[in-house]
Amino acid sequence: MILKKHVLNIFRTPNQKISRLKKLRLDKNERISDFDKSFIKELKQNINSEMLTSYPELENLYKSLSKINNLPRNFFLTTFGIDHALKLSIEALTRSKDKVLILNPTFAMINIYCRLNNLSIQKLNYDKRLNLNIKKFLDSIKKNLNLIVISNPNSPTGTIINKKDMILLIKKAHKFKIPFILDEAYFGFYKETYIKFVKKYDNLIILRTFSKNYGLAGIRLGFICSSKKIINYLRKFKPMYEANNFGLMAANILLKNKLIEKKYVSETEKSKKHFISLLKDLNIKYFKSHANFILFKAEKNRSKICKFFKKNNILISSNTHSKNYLRVTLGPKSSMNNFFKIFKKNIKKFL
Repeated sequence: MILKKHVLNIFRTPNQKISRLKKLRLDKNERISDFDKSFIKELKQNINSEMLTSYPELENLYKSLSKINNLPRNFFLTTFGIDHALKLSIEALTRSKDKVLILNPTFAMINIYCRLNNLSIQKLNYDKRLNLNIKKFLDSIKKNLNLIVISNPNSPTGTIINKKDMILLIKKAHKFKIPFILDEAYFGFYKETYIKFVKKYDNLIILRTFSKNYGLAGIRLGFICSSKKIINYLRKFKPMYEANNFGLMAANILLKNKLIEKKYVSETEKSKKHFISLLKDLNIKYFKSHANFILFKAEKNRSKICKFFKKNNILISSNTHSKNYLRVTLGPKSSMNNFFKIFKKNIKKFL
């Protein structure tokens, strides 16, 4: 048996043994409110035996993605969530020892997949105020660089690279023919997208998911959007079937009923404003976020704060860029009222 030495030192968090269900899940940036009964009813009405016995047919989803994004159907490739899109893209576009540029911190699986593929990782660090040195970023894009992977908005920071700077980065990468993977997982909560630029820049690869703004984390569905040439190449690395019938049905229903997604995003934004107002009233520092979560400062007792909320059936996250911050997923105020009430009444005694 041959084990790859560079893989042996990679630590992966084991699956949780204790269920997160039946709790207010503010720790993993999922949808936290129930879908409307009409959506659930439509799902149930469309479930039949053939969905279980037949292999998935993806054409309707591809047509919808093409129409919504005003791009050719052959510019898309579906995946099992955005992490599979990352795995497939990084694996397909690199060779061992290639140089890859990523943000630090960033989505954990970016670093994992780069390490699994034995890449030479170059990290662009945020400063203490979560700002990036864009000049340094631009200067890092050279001939000897093989891949760029960034998230915008970024996780776990919630920060963005503004449009002017992003286009400069994409253009320079294009000049040196460097694949530029742009994870847009939080699109919807952040309105800016660079998906239309895949026609102009054939090195640009946009990744999306149905887990965040659509709230379908449980179906594990995402997609890659890029030039026809890149998609045709990436398609060679995909599994036989890259989705399941139930997930496809749920996604197609939501894409036809845009108000479901718009309502959830709108209500989440209102809730974010309310939480920010609460943080200001309590004089608690926080970082501006362009995603569906907020980082707030908790220099002391981070573990005790998480345990306290867990006792109240509320899960929040200490998985942030700093030991001084905690992260809270946001959703409609109606779903978060209990959290807001407990937070306002108790948080000061921990800080």
